[in-house]
Amino acid sequence: FCASVLARIFRRQQGQCSKPIAAGNVPPRTKRRTAREFEERHKERMTWIPWLYFKRQGSELLPRDLPWARRWQADIHERLMDFEQVDLHPDCFIAPDAVIVAEPRRVVEVGKCSSI
Repeated sequence: FCASVLARIFRRQQGQCSKPIAAGNVPPRTKRRTAREFEERHKERMTWIPWLYFKRQGSELLPRDLPWARRWQADIHERLMDFEQVDLHPDCFIAPDAVIVAEPRRVVEVGKCSSI
């Protein structure tokens, strides 16, 4: 629930709110999000909920989502491959703050639809 709905529930329990709580009573968002803010928020979400990255590749894909997510993951993969011996499938998800350490002369492989 959003904070306003929870506050309304509390006020209703206290007898301070006469409006019933329904989907139509939740105030609309007043600020429009820019594409950059949208991307940053979804990057944060995907970092903690990696299956959102894979859902966006399926039928639920919004046309504007996949290109930036693919570029974001490609940058992360590239950065990891510069420092470690890793073999990353293009369709795996790596969180930006993930740490992958390979033993000397050994390669870490991350397969398709895997997430770290």
